[in-house]
Amino acid sequence: MANGLLTINKFGGLDERNGFSHNPSLSPDMNNFKVCEDGSLKKRCGSKLSNSSFNGSVYRMWRGYVNGILHFIVCAGTRIYKYDFETDSFVTINITAGKCHHIFGFGNAVYFLCNSGYFKYENNIFNLVSPYIPLVAVSCNPDGSGTLFEKVNMLTGKKRMQFSADGTSTVYTLGEKDIDSVLWVKTDGNETEGWTADTQNGTVSFTQGSIPKKGLNNLEICWEKASTAKAKTITSCTDGMNFGGNTDTRVFLYGNPDYPNYRFYSELANGLPSAEYFPETNYTVIGASTITDMVQQYDRQLIFTEDRAYYSYCELRTDALGNYYPSFPVYNLNFEKGNLIKGSSAVIDNTPVTLSDDGLNRWISTTVQDERNAVCFSGPISETVKRILETGNADNCCIYDRQSTGELYFSTPYGLYIYNYKTQVWYRYDGIDAIQFCEIPGRLYWLNKEGKLHYFSEELTQDESGAITAYWCTPVTNFGAKGNKFDLLSVIIDADNENGTDITVTANPNEIGQIMNSQTVSVDRNNSLLRRFFFRTEIKRVAAAKIIVSSTHETRKADIKSITFKIKNKEVER
Repeated sequence: MANGLLTINKFGGLDERNGFSHNPSLSPDMNNFKVCEDGSLKKRCGSKLSNSSFNGSVYRMWRGYVNGILHFIVCAGTRIYKYDFETDSFVTINITAGKCHHIFGFGNAVYFLCNSGYFKYENNIFNLVSPYIPLVAVSCNPDGSGTLFEKVNMLTGKKRMQFSADGTSTVYTLGEKDIDSVLWVKTDGNETEGWTADTQNGTVSFTQGSIPKKGLNNLEICWEKASTAKAKTITSCTDGMNFGGNTDTRVFLYGNPDYPNYRFYSELANGLPSAEYFPETNYTVIGASTITDMVQQYDRQLIFTEDRAYYSYCELRTDALGNYYPSFPVYNLNFEKGNLIKGSSAVIDNTPVTLSDDGLNRWISTTVQDERNAVCFSGPISETVKRILETGNADNCCIYDRQSTGELYFSTPYGLYIYNYKTQVWYRYDGIDAIQFCEIPGRLYWLNKEGKLHYFSEELTQDESGAITAYWCTPVTNFGAKGNKFDLLSVIIDADNENGTDITVTANPNEIGQIMNSQTVSVDRNNSLLRRFFFRTEIKRVAAAKIIVSSTHETRKADIKSITFKIKNKEVER
């Protein structure tokens, strides 16, 4: 009988459906091994607990560029911190804002929606936002009649009106009665004196000698009626995105528990993009279900509920006077699939990814309503997805696109599942119970349920909790042998030994029979970067077998380039 060799030099990753198969490159169960772009196996790097002293548990992270500068923000306890890249430490930027619901960057500032209000961090200063004061009417006559201009801002009770003074009237009527106060009176852009306010009737009276001269919109009066503000409607939102079509000119928010199916969005303030102006009419009711996420694909905004999907885009419309204005209408996209994880969708290669009832889906065509515009790609981890859906654990999952490595992270209660969308293979890590990820140059941070902040580092070979156990196993297979019985004589592994190697090979595990052999090699780094290791198995006269390759050493790695199975049989399939 002839000896045959079957070599795997491109590993196909994890496929839970592959328990019994003639394809040993697809593993039905692998853990803490990464499949690299060249198809090799590499034991994952370790993670470490951040040594920063936070004022309580960490509950939120955000990273983004503002004015071309990368910001990394962490919320913990009652404080908000910023990462200092020069000192590799977190510094406190606020101690009074309280719990933060949502963080986003817009324009020149980082904005915070918090329990105690709406804040921004700009030029290293953390302050309450001073909302834009809308010009609600222009070309007004002294009696208050005129042309409506800007909508009321929900963030504030302050408003402005511009009057075209007639040069004789001493009393000018505002748009509201029972106001709190008049904040300023300006003529030709300059604050003026010689006036009194009747807050009950909402009027401003000028004394003789101070009567505004005749002009066009030359008199501006600003007043406040705090009871008309609806700031909580905005500050109670828990998620959102910047959007405006081809440019991000507006902030879109959702997640207000009192308005779960509402989408609120900001407006231009005096013609400029602003995150400080939310008109009371700038909202859209999205069906009857809770909005779970919003993401951008090219010039479109995709809006998801648990079982449906919609799309929106910037559309120019005309008003009754023939003036153009931007609108953001909403259209149906898919009535069968949506997103089950709140605020945790991702976009890989410009295609949004959501968890739906049938698994993880890529939204590849979002121009028309069509049930085929969402394609499920999580078949290889279908058993895990089924378990998540059956136990109602979708809310305990999160999705993150690690663009630097081309990996989609799918964190679940049953492990961290990773889809490498460059090579289109899956693999799994354990010991990473992440609920949020944030990556900065050279370091990926992750936050667990207990509010502890960790980070991955390629320099680490073990986790905070200790050694990492990595393993990869074949399906129950005949290794390409033809006939009823074959002998598996040995397993040959080529590994990169630059950082030392620790590998154990176990043959015929208990689930299909008695353990026939288990051997370990563990060597330090030597001058040979690539080293070949031989493991004698001597399994004879079997119809199928299963091999497990594992590594547990605290410092030595396992970077496997290929595995060869030596089989004794009449013929081996090539």
